[in-house]
Amino acid sequence: MANAGNMAFSFLNVSLTFVTYIITKHLDKTPSQVTSLLFNAICQQYSVDIIFTPRLQSAIKSYLYRANGIISKLKKSKRGGKQRSIFAAWLDKAKCWQMKILHAEFTKTGLLDTIKNLTKENGKMARLKQKLKKVVQNSKCLDRLKEKYKNRARRLSMLLRNKQIGRRCAWRNKVQYSKRHAKRLTKNVKEECQARLQFLDSWGVQVRQITIKDMKSGQLSNISIVEETEELCNISESSEDELLQKINLAILVKDAHGVSDDTWNSLASISNLPNLTQIKKQMPESEINIPLSKTKSSKPGVQRDIKELLKQEIAHLVSKGLIGEGQTVDVKITGDGTIVGHWHYVNVTCTIINDEVNASKASAHHPIAILCDEEKYGQLKEHLVDIVQDVASFTSVEIDGVLYNIQYYISGDYKFLLTICGMGAANSKYPCVYCLIQSSHLHIANPVSQPRQLGQKGHSCVRDPIFKSIPGEYVAFDTLHMYLRITDRLLKKIMQILNELDMEELGSQCRSYDPNKMKRCALMEDILERAGVRGAALNYDKETKLVKCRDLRGPEKQKVEKVLDEIEKLVESHAHGHAVVDAWRKFRVLYDDVRSFKRADALSSS
Repeated sequence: MANAGNMAFSFLNVSLTFVTYIITKHLDKTPSQVTSLLFNAICQQYSVDIIFTPRLQSAIKSYLYRANGIISKLKKSKRGGKQRSIFAAWLDKAKCWQMKILHAEFTKTGLLDTIKNLTKENGKMARLKQKLKKVVQNSKCLDRLKEKYKNRARRLSMLLRNKQIGRRCAWRNKVQYSKRHAKRLTKNVKEECQARLQFLDSWGVQVRQITIKDMKSGQLSNISIVEETEELCNISESSEDELLQKINLAILVKDAHGVSDDTWNSLASISNLPNLTQIKKQMPESEINIPLSKTKSSKPGVQRDIKELLKQEIAHLVSKGLIGEGQTVDVKITGDGTIVGHWHYVNVTCTIINDEVNASKASAHHPIAILCDEEKYGQLKEHLVDIVQDVASFTSVEIDGVLYNIQYYISGDYKFLLTICGMGAANSKYPCVYCLIQSSHLHIANPVSQPRQLGQKGHSCVRDPIFKSIPGEYVAFDTLHMYLRITDRLLKKIMQILNELDMEELGSQCRSYDPNKMKRCALMEDILERAGVRGAALNYDKETKLVKCRDLRGPEKQKVEKVLDEIEKLVESHAHGHAVVDAWRKFRVLYDDVRSFKRADALSSS
């Protein structure tokens, strides 16, 4: 423990090797968890007895952010190289971290130990002062020191006359600090004031702001002592009702247009808008109250009562005349899995597809369950117990004395359908949800197979369907997913053919995409640009050493279909060129036939 002179704080020298070990050991933890773990490890390793205050927590977390950035880059680098040298230089340069601890943050036992250490260090300072007196008393040493400092003073005066300090640095007035240096000075003053004014807490007094005057420029500046999260809201002179109305309107605008917190802070600083602190305090009261309940699984997951949701939505559509009197209500249940960071999520929604105009919009897909789990059979069955029971029992609803029957459908991508139906993966021997065709017979033009009965074990059906009340004929695959994935494969095959033809002419592989050498790929890029595909459509992949096309969206692929004749001319010299383009045309015909069925557009997700 090192003393900081007469200041009300001390420094604890923490080894960087020790900090690195703690970070790499707990990479799966959150920053707050690693901060508390590192604090406990430091207290145990260096035998200090201190209190885990918010100031210490902020200091440790900010240091961990810098250290974790270097360590994460090092772990991502496959061969090391530059990142390893940066990491080694970081360890060699600092070797230890000086952790500042206020004396008010010590416990009684820890403060007594600190006082003993400081007494020892004061003794060392006294002995150094005695040695300094002996040096000063020696006339030869004193003359040498005087001459040394005279030369330095002479050089400094010369630099000041020339208004430059050194060769590379331009002259800068001492009052005009850089933003970074001014922020550093403000932070030091803030920490100094916190240490000096700590005793006021025992009197029930809190200093929130201080005013500093620069004696040279006479400029006044205010420094906030408390943290930003503890600052008082700037309440305007208007009444509370007007302020509340203004905040609610701000919340509506912010959510409707997806304005980020940083953007809103910038707008509030130059206008009379409510600040972010006021908005966040009011948001829990202004949010729509949606009744949610936890799922039956041990993993995190929430669900919504599908009965109450369907009653409200059906009544709303009946009042608008979108559902006729006594008409059957078709409800689509769909789901999809995603990954956010390191977490797996599954979103399950329901849509009333009688409103064919709006059924494909995102606003018509009402979430009924959000699951923090993987998209697997066991996990979905455990989470969706209540929803499965409600779907089996809630088959009709009475509105204004009229009975409306409800028919449920299951839709989604193919992985979700196979999981819900209790079948194996898409690469199993019998991968089809509707029939018993083998995967080895999929290439046959007109295969003969028997229809599948969901729930019957065998033929790659290893489990019971999760929704047993929904028969197999009401399981509909998502045509949008089918279109995007199959066209991806066809476009990839076309680019592979173009690369092969260009390399045959060149006689070798190219190390980069050169339009002058790879003429067919350059013509393909011109065709895509004329078709309306914006941006750089083609790029060079260094791993495969091939020119590839970037991932195109659905509307862009529809533009590519309009120029298939031009693309066919580019690949017609290849043995499989005509077959690939012809397969794309036939697939488009099949896709249009599937979507021509009644409600097919509504069953497809937006």
